[in-house]
Amino acid sequence: DLVQHFTGTSQKWFTFTNGAHIDSLDPYTYDRWYDFLQLFVAHKAPIVNQAATRAAAPAIYQAAMGLPQSDVVTLPPDSIQEQPDYRSALSAFQALPEVRVLFDNGAGSSPGASSNPGDPYPAFEQSFSGLPIPGTTAQTWYFGAGGRDWQHNPSGSAVSYTSQPLTAAATAIGGGAVNAWVESSTPDVDLQATVSEVRPDGNETFVQNGWIRASERKLSTDSNNIFKQPSTTLEPIPTFVAGDAQPMPAGQFAQVTIPLYFQGHVYRAGSRIKVTIAAPNGTQPIWSFAETQPPSGTATESVAFSNTMPSSLSLPVVPGVSAPAALPPCPSLRNEPCRP
Repeated sequence: DLVQHFTGTSQKWFTFTNGAHIDSLDPYTYDRWYDFLQLFVAHKAPIVNQAATRAAAPAIYQAAMGLPQSDVVTLPPDSIQEQPDYRSALSAFQALPEVRVLFDNGAGSSPGASSNPGDPYPAFEQSFSGLPIPGTTAQTWYFGAGGRDWQHNPSGSAVSYTSQPLTAAATAIGGGAVNAWVESSTPDVDLQATVSEVRPDGNETFVQNGWIRASERKLSTDSNNIFKQPSTTLEPIPTFVAGDAQPMPAGQFAQVTIPLYFQGHVYRAGSRIKVTIAAPNGTQPIWSFAETQPPSGTATESVAFSNTMPSSLSLPVVPGVSAPAALPPCPSLRNEPCRP
């Protein structure tokens, strides 16, 4: 979301990829960041220090990412660094599209064409002129009967819904939301939505989460909010104003929108899209929420799906992305665990 609100300059470039915080320094992202700093801060052609940087890369990545000594991660070829002087390098960089998405990070090959699942290389990439991606549409899947719980959620502690197999690949780039009609036994409750891809090979890949405290469910109706823009289907923005907080109505369903964090993911043809709604925590490896609602005990939550209470998932589906038909190895995608 913040990408759309950089001000004071018309020169801005963004790289998106799946992974943890350390993946902001993966080889492809690092090359772009290095080029930018050399050109716009040091005012030098990136080729000047290219050799030393590339020589140090394997040792740096082994230390930073905890890789074994046998796992050599190197920097890929970079067209900006191949420009012979500052002016030509600057011109080439300024011609780059504003937005680049590195898809399936962890499932790609090294510059030497070796493949080690989990190494920080994307399987493919695509660039775009800006965000939202031109042509983005809100594609919605409505909840229905027959969903089953994810194995990591004990019976009775979650609800999940799984789509029919996709007839064609669907590429989602951006936020999205789970819109649920919820009845709660407690005045307040924290909800977590998890979106995953159920693959034709019987494995399930985590894609993204979203969270909301039910009492803070009121959405902004104008641009007077933290992002200074109106709420939309694909980017719902709670007001987060204390005066707007309301307890859940006793014995009644209320609409609760759970905004999703950004994703850049290709759901392959034949896969099914799955939504799991549960209490927070349990999907991230090294962090979790404290002071959740309710603060103690349990709450009974019901999710409705009907013509009058149409609970659903909406994702920002973009056209024109050509992805490899083959599924990434399971596991391989960085910070996207894959399970039977």
